[in-house]
Amino acid sequence: MMSLVVIGLGVVGNSVMEEGIAFGRIYSAAMVYLPAIWIMIGIAALFIGIMPKLSGLVWVYLSYSFFVVYLGGFLQLPEWMSRLSPYGHIPKLPVEEINYMKIVILTIIALVIIAVGFIGYKKRDIQG
Repeated sequence: MMSLVVIGLGVVGNSVMEEGIAFGRIYSAAMVYLPAIWIMIGIAALFIGIMPKLSGLVWVYLSYSFFVVYLGGFLQLPEWMSRLSPYGHIPKLPVEEINYMKIVILTIIALVIIAVGFIGYKKRDIQG
């Protein structure tokens, strides 16, 4: 889905700009957000697998992440507040340099959280 959004954004954006942006630059700037998205999915899977009654808290954390990352600079919130969100660790490409170690660590964290959530879901006593 992310790829389709980027393709649409790239085609439309470059069609209205005099000097378009290279598709590779747009694509890499969008795909760098995938590990943070996977962490949010992992947290949802974790809550559903281990504590299903609290799974609505994922929306609270997603709202917090959106608020802090997108409005934190405007409201001059401390940097540590944005670091509590996985989106706070994503570089703002193409302005900032990419730190591959952070991306790898976020991906590993996401995989672990998703795996624990699936294991918890499998162990639950669910009749289907």
